[in-house]
Amino acid sequence: MKKKNVKYCFLISFISLTFIEQILILNVLKNNITDCVEQPVIQQQKEIKIIYTTEKESLSEDTSESNSVEVVTDKKPIYTLTENEEYLLAKISQCEAGNCSIETRIKVMQCVYNRMLDDKFPNRILDVLYENTNGIYQFSPVASGGSWYYKEPTEKDYEALELFKSKIYDDSEGVLYFEDCTNTDNWHSRNLEYINTYDGIRFYR
Repeated sequence: MKKKNVKYCFLISFISLTFIEQILILNVLKNNITDCVEQPVIQQQKEIKIIYTTEKESLSEDTSESNSVEVVTDKKPIYTLTENEEYLLAKISQCEAGNCSIETRIKVMQCVYNRMLDDKFPNRILDVLYENTNGIYQFSPVASGGSWYYKEPTEKDYEALELFKSKIYDDSEGVLYFEDCTNTDNWHSRNLEYINTYDGIRFYR
């Protein structure tokens, strides 16, 4: 009976209050109830940043509250390019594989880069692209009237370039040549080692 009397007295007291006072009391009760309810925890997706380093490093700043995860690796990108070389690779990608996939464009870039490193070819990307043997350009787009003189790299070529630059190991299999001749029985197939085909373009070394 005591509990009922307490509730009854509280009700009488509450009714006797002004409307404003009643509203204030109800708000306090509502906030107290809300605070007791467990609120769902919203987890934000963290941005992953890859840091290339050859030394073991400890991050000096406290990243516990950061919205990013930094991954330190001792692997560094294997391709080093100047701004002009990047443009040249993106441009030859468009001229030679403009209708192809990202993978094929990367393979074309790898072919050019591998030639620059090979003793049988010029040691600059520009010279590799303009190499002329017995009146025949190694890369046909640079010949007079070729697509080299009116085509420019597209967003897709630069996307391929970024993937090419980010490689930390060589998966080119040493490609040095490519062709898309309709006749598969050609100089390349008879004199070189076939590696693979991407979008109808055959690669050799």
